[in-house]
Amino acid sequence: MPELITGPGRPLKIGLLGPHEARILDLAGPWEVFTRANEILTEQQPNQEPGYDLKLATIDSSNLIHCFGQLRIRADGNFHSLATGLDTLLVAGGRAPWELPKNEDFLSWLREMSRRVRRLVAIGSGAFFLAEAGLLQGKRATTHWRSADRLQKSYPGIRVDPAPVFVRVGHVYTAACGSVSMDLTLAMVKEDYGQALAGELAKRLVVFLCRPGEQPQVSRTLMLQASGDDRFRDLHPWILNHLDKDLSIGALAKRAAMSERNFRRRFRQSFGVTPAEFVTLARVEAACRRLEESRSTIEQVATECGFSSAELLRRAFHRTLGTVPSRIRERATVGTSKVA
Repeated sequence: MPELITGPGRPLKIGLLGPHEARILDLAGPWEVFTRANEILTEQQPNQEPGYDLKLATIDSSNLIHCFGQLRIRADGNFHSLATGLDTLLVAGGRAPWELPKNEDFLSWLREMSRRVRRLVAIGSGAFFLAEAGLLQGKRATTHWRSADRLQKSYPGIRVDPAPVFVRVGHVYTAACGSVSMDLTLAMVKEDYGQALAGELAKRLVVFLCRPGEQPQVSRTLMLQASGDDRFRDLHPWILNHLDKDLSIGALAKRAAMSERNFRRRFRQSFGVTPAEFVTLARVEAACRRLEESRSTIEQVATECGFSSAELLRRAFHRTLGTVPSRIRERATVGTSKVA
């Protein structure tokens, strides 16, 4: 059981909107996190009201959400049923929201609600609804990497960044996809109730606490592995498990039973990067995880992940992620907007 948790002292009303052919995880991920948060809060203070009051609604006139994959979920009502006292509004993505008929009633309501709620959140292709309502104009935003080009071309006034798992600009959040919705919801729980509750939630859900927004949507080392061949199949997991060891060209070539020249040539041929570039990517990704999961100093993380100094770690972060280690640590450990 975590330390005594304090929060806003009232249930926060959360509205989740499901479009036609909604992505199930876009709805189920946040719902599970908020519900588990209520469970933990009730365990600590059985006589108190739950921390979150959840409502599920549709974006049309029906009360039934037809999810992608033929799952049907009965909602509490349509979007108009969420109008009173809403704290946070989450708009789930769907299979192809750009193919749906434009619903001016919903878009007008969405604009009005954006002025009332403390947080407005789009998961995955839910960003297209916010974009159509003009709520992302001039803002940096993200969506699932497969939809990023379409979002940018359809709404050129948005600065679409396909790399991060989620982006926050003021009170507007955009996230990559359903699995990331849990990371983002954990971050929101931490904003509302602090690290103790978020940490206990992460343990119970068996997830990382929690991927900072700047962390890439797709592991580049996994992408490289998927694009390679079987000649290096056993070498990659060995590298990932020995990041603090000697991973020079000589050491890796010996491990692969190749000459250094042949190893370098065939590795570059298979993956499009040098062995040194692959090792750096692997070390940076591992350092991201260590920064968000542990209390180790940046110097300790650098050593654990194979960097000879914290300065070399910072330079690698700047080159590969466009940020610095301290920024990752801040996002992972500090809530940014406690409820008044």
